[in-house]
Order: sequence, then structure tokens, then C-alpha cells
Amino acid sequence: MAKKYDLVIVGGGPCGLMAGRVAGENGLKVAILDRKTEIWRNRRFDGGVVGINEYTFGQLAKFNPRDKRIGFPVGGFSVPYDGPHTNVFGFCINSPGGKKVRFGNWKELAKDPEKNRVAIALNKEVLLQRMLEDCEKTSVDIYNNTNVTEVKAGNNKVTIVGGGQEFEAPFCVAADGSNSRVARLMGFNKERTFFATSRHIGVEVTDVDYDELNGFNIILSMQGYYSVLPMYKQGVCHIGHLTHDWKVDLDKKIEWFMKESPVYSNWFKKARIIPDGNVSCIVNVYMALEDPFKDNVILVSDATWIQEVSIPSAICFGWKVANAVTLALHDGKPNREGIQSYIDWYRTNCYEEYGKRKMVAIDLQKYLTAEDLDYMAELPSTVGKIFPGTMDFHLLFKLLGNTYLELFPKISEARPDIMEKMLQMRNEMDEAGEERRKMGFPTKK
Repeated sequence: MAKKYDLVIVGGGPCGLMAGRVAGENGLKVAILDRKTEIWRNRRFDGGVVGINEYTFGQLAKFNPRDKRIGFPVGGFSVPYDGPHTNVFGFCINSPGGKKVRFGNWKELAKDPEKNRVAIALNKEVLLQRMLEDCEKTSVDIYNNTNVTEVKAGNNKVTIVGGGQEFEAPFCVAADGSNSRVARLMGFNKERTFFATSRHIGVEVTDVDYDELNGFNIILSMQGYYSVLPMYKQGVCHIGHLTHDWKVDLDKKIEWFMKESPVYSNWFKKARIIPDGNVSCIVNVYMALEDPFKDNVILVSDATWIQEVSIPSAICFGWKVANAVTLALHDGKPNREGIQSYIDWYRTNCYEEYGKRKMVAIDLQKYLTAEDLDYMAELPSTVGKIFPGTMDFHLLFKLLGNTYLELFPKISEARPDIMEKMLQMRNEMDEAGEERRKMGFPTKK
């Protein structure tokens, strides 16, 4: 016999735990199902950086170290965090030769860190532990080690099968991430355009010889794209690499970057990789969903798009969907009409603003030489362009796109060879996209 609830949540990440806490506080009978034995454990590729002091998806996160909470003044709620943290002041894009496109003057911003930081690096496991404790205070039932294998929906009722048990509720919230099994079982992916299979690897490193680790460094090397960003542990940074090519040996790519890259290996001459600090993930990336609702199953956060939704936004997803479900049940509308407030919020703040844009990814190194990339990275500073500090990827690409669009006449005049390569790159973008999709393995069913 199925266990009966008002709401069943699949996935115990920041979004699922927030949805469970809020629904529980509202008096609903809630179950959270998660495939992990310890749902607060984090072994997925994740730098643990939380954007603050910037509006994203219509929300704003503020960190209060005095009372050890992350507040959301737009929504009017907060979550506990009493673990360590380090401040992050912006992005820096580094070319193969070490030229920089910097977002924010980190040294100046660090003089007033609480005002100027745009993110904090935190211990995500501590955050999840505290959010889990909040759920338990509201009598939310937690079912760990429960892998969902079937979802049956219809007549304003959803039955979820997992871990040899059945769970039944008027609504199911799928907060199970970018590779959402619920999305596959319910056929959501059939309505989405497959983009690529993304492979990620990350290592924790100490004793790095570089004095500007208080920001998110993106490195465009001739061997691919890397990231270096600070962690919550003092003196420890996170090195990441991603690729859409299944043939790439990720471990060798990290080894090359740390030991052989012409410029950046100097950062790691004395560095040590921390044992058990390796993380990885494989993600099938799709275009964002226009409609996150089907037969009383509601997709939230990463399940609607990609893993770049961010921790604060994921928490806001959970808060919004839990309140929408509460109102739907209170008003006697266990259907689409009942949770229309969530659907409208999602479309306005997520899909229309970000998700409906065409996703583009192309290997610049296939078209531009190291010297070309150095020139392009240095160009904005030569015309006096100053970028603000930010940790918003969407703003980053918007500002870069607008800047280089303005600089096209200068590039055409000074470096017609680069302009010719860029035009070739634009003309071959669809072909490159098709090649990228063929290397992936979409999960439509």
C-alpha cells in the first residue's frame, strides 16, 4: 500500500530541502526521496560558490556572518549556514599567454569585503546538513537510499515508486537535478532540444603560488577550458576542467594544466592535490523547459535546465514551489490552476529572461591561435573598458558580447585575419553544434 502525503519531493539538494522545509512549516505532510545514503554528502562537481549581493532570477541573497544565515530579502526568508567561508569578488578570464579580462578590481573591492563581495565560497555539505535539520524540525519524512524507478500520474494524483516502496500525493516536485530521472520518466525531455553531454572533473589543491585567488579564474588554454577558484578552506583552491568530447582523458588534462601549461603551471610548482578532494559529473544538457508542469509533476531548479541555476536560485525555487503547492491544496485546486503562481514565476524570472535564449558553445581554440586569444583578451583594457565585479554568468556573457560587438570595427582594421576567423566561426556554429550533439548521449525516455 502506498504511503500517502500532501507532497512528495524527489531530490534532497538545496532546492528539495528548501521545498520540504517550507511545505512542512505550512503544515503539509511531506516526504523527500533521495538516492544517496547520506543526502548531505557532495561528490558532484561543484565549486561551492554562492552568489550574493546581486539580483538573479528576480531574487537577492545576502550573507549574514554575525547570525550565520543566508537571507533572501525579496522572498522574505533565510537559511542557516554556520560553516567556514571565503569571499569572492568577481570573474577573471585568462588567455593562453596570461592576458586578463577582469570583472572588478579585486584588491580595491577586498578593502570592504562585506559590501563588495559578489559571492562566498562555502562548505556545501554543511549548508545541506543545516537545511536537512530544518526539515526534520518540521516533521518532514526523509527517505534516503531511495532511487525512483517509476512515476505514475493522472486524476490529480501522483504515485512514485522507489526503494521498493510506493508514495502517493496530489503533487510531486522533481528536484533531482540536471539529469532528472523524474523528467525522463514523465517524458519531459521529449519536448526539449538536446545540447550536449558535458563532462566535468575537479580537484582540490593547496599551496598555490598565485596571489589573486579571491575570484573565479577562467582559463582559455590551447588544451581547453579550465577554472580556478577559492574554496571555503583557507589556502585551498578548486581546479576544474570540462569538455563535451567523450574521448578526452580528464585526469591527463588536469595533470597537463598543473605541470605543463606554459603560463599556469608556474602557479602549481609547490602545489599538492588534496586526497579525496576529487569530484566529477556527467550532465546531459538540454534547452530550458518552457512548461515545467505535467500531470501534477512539477520540475524545479536544475531539472528545468542545466546545473548553472546556482545554489541561491535553487533555494528560491524550493521556496516558491512549496508555497504554490500549499495554496493549491488550501484552495481545493490540486491541478495546474492551483500552482499557476509558480508557473508564472518560472516563466517570467527564468525561462523568458534566460532559458529561451539559444545556447551556444564553440571551441575558440579551434579557430584562434594563442596569440589571437591574447590579443582579444587584452583589447578591452586598451580602450579603457572597465567591467564591474560579478558572479552572474548571464551578465558576464552579455557584457562580453556587447563589448566585442562594439570593438568589431577596431578588430577589422587592426587584425583582419582575426575577423576572418571569427566570421568563419560564426558560419560554422550550427555545424559545430551538430558535431557536439553527436558526441553526446541524450536520455529522451
